[in-house]
Amino acid sequence: MHFRVFFILGMVGLRLLLVLTDIQAQPGPLEQIQVSIPGGDLANPSYTPFAMSYYPFHEGVANDSIHYILEDQLVSGTSSEADRVLNANTGAYAYCNTSGEWSGSMTRMLNGHAFYLINRHEARTIMLEGFPADSITYISPMPNGSFRLAAPRMLTDHPIDSVGFVYSGYHSSDNMRDGGDIVIDMVTRQIARLDNTDGWIGTMTHLRVGQPIIVQVNHPLTFDWTYFPGHE
Repeated sequence: MHFRVFFILGMVGLRLLLVLTDIQAQPGPLEQIQVSIPGGDLANPSYTPFAMSYYPFHEGVANDSIHYILEDQLVSGTSSEADRVLNANTGAYAYCNTSGEWSGSMTRMLNGHAFYLINRHEARTIMLEGFPADSITYISPMPNGSFRLAAPRMLTDHPIDSVGFVYSGYHSSDNMRDGGDIVIDMVTRQIARLDNTDGWIGTMTHLRVGQPIIVQVNHPLTFDWTYFPGHE
């Protein structure tokens, strides 16, 4: 009896660990992220930052191919006329050509990266579908004066004081001019910093699903961030 109970609990724990770390087969119902895209034209396209915060799947198997994530939601055309997706971290891009096939230098929407949708046509809402789960994510070292764009896999919106910034050594300061790091939401442009006296202050209070961030390092020492939900 006890063996069966421990065995069942052990299997449940193993399944949860797989969901939170290295998802392969689709573990449950998928959910959607809605991204509102302003209209644009050939001369003045709109640029909308977004993040693929959920684990993407195709036919029940994990798949981060841009072909399956965005399907036919962008207007196709020539390189100069079609809508396109830009990887803000690497500069790689993709668009649908006149045959409706994906072209360009980007084929995957990599975990942790931020993206821009460059829209040359009417306003619309883009749907990103996937499985919501937190994934502990390491963001590369950030030396003084640099910044990083980041968008980890997320289960839900998280307060800024519970995603591992302090745990990773995020630099606090007495004021904005005193060498403290800052976090910026790329969608809302809200900013937060860690004050030596008052803790987290600013207009940005959460990391939000579908919204990438900028981490700017203003301290002389390097900051390495590990996205770690539940840890300050």
